[in-house]
Amino acid sequence: MDAKDFRRLGYQIIDWVADYREGLARLPVMSQVQPGEIRAAFPAHPPQQGGRLDEALAALDRDVMPGITPGTTRASSPISPATRATPRSWPIS
Repeated sequence: MDAKDFRRLGYQIIDWVADYREGLARLPVMSQVQPGEIRAAFPAHPPQQGGRLDEALAALDRDVMPGITPGTTRASSPISPATRATPRSWPIS
């Protein structure tokens, strides 16, 4: 892979991440799939050769993201502060 392709693919991934973060408020809070659904969407064995990044990102959106529960953040979850580790909560040795 040359530098031009590396940059193009890197920007494609960064755009996907930016779109995800931008749309967090529209995502459901809980997973929208049943246990095993995501695994069932994929073949039993990985492909012998790599594929295209756009196809991988489409599969991520289509098959994986419906099962994602967005993580808690300070802005979105004042209910469960115990799920956030901060330097003050780390044990001192």
